[in-house]
Amino acid sequence: RRGGGSETVNFNVAVALQRAGRAQEAEALYRRTVSANPSFVEGLVNLGHALEAQGDREGAAECWQKAVDLRPELAL
Repeated sequence: RRGGGSETVNFNVAVALQRAGRAQEAEALYRRTVSANPSFVEGLVNLGHALEAQGDREGAAECWQKAVDLRPELAL
């Protein structure tokens, strides 16, 4: 569940940046979002995608594993 307004804004801007191919900038905002709410699964998943887009497969896998730990049905 997303928290307050700034967290939602950061997440939405990060999604737009990632769609525009600006993964590094998106990563910074996803990190803020996840820092504010460590159980925000969508933020973890998208952070993983941003990291993967930058070639950080290990970092991406860690984010995705955290997301699966929080929501096991994602592993299916």
